[in-house]
Amino acid sequence: MRREAIEIAHDLYGLSYTQVASELGLTKGRISQIRTSAPPAERAFFGVGPVTIIVPERIGV
Repeated sequence: MRREAIEIAHDLYGLSYTQVASELGLTKGRISQIRTSAPPAERAFFGVGPVTIIVPERIGV
């Protein structure tokens, strides 16, 4: 989620990563770390374990 917020600030609002870092009270290096090491949004949502998908069976259709 933090990575997404950083990208929104950069892409949508036109802030440089240095400006984003300054606004958040972080270093530019930390912003770079977050951008490169944060898990993709899907991984953050589903976690790292197996995902079970259940589809109901429609009888008589």
